Amino acid sequence: ECWAWLAQNLIFEMDDSTCKYDSDENCESYGRLYTWKASKGACPDGWHLPSDDEWYLLAYLYDGVSNAGQHLKSTELGGTNKSLFNIQKPSIFWSSSELDSASALDWKVNFRWVKLQRWKGGKNLYNSVRCVQDY
Repeated sequence: ECWAWLAQNLIFEMDDSTCKYDSDENCESYGRLYTWKASKGACPDGWHLPSDDEWYLLAYLYDGVSNAGQHLKSTELGGTNKSLFNIQKPSIFWSSSELDSASALDWKVNFRWVKLQRWKGGKNLYNSVRCVQDY
């Protein structure tokens, strides 16, 4: 099966979403940030918030969790951008996978890392969103 990811961070304005530092320019450059609850309803029709398993699959396609980060980052951020994911800044992305009433799984790409790091994030934090096409 072939499936597609959005090529940029979601920018859909809705309740419980914001721009970094409340700057519209940051939203234009890097997308909006969403709480976990908002992220679950933010993707357009025909798309969905990726599950933890879908993030693992993406990592697997680009040399595994310990190396995928470098292939998701733009060359300006020190990556290879082999995936065309083109991450422009250190980012944390929501998954749809809930851990408990207070937290969900998210995935982090850092400036210095080559890895794609899986994290446990508080649901009220604001993170980036990439959507996956329904298949």
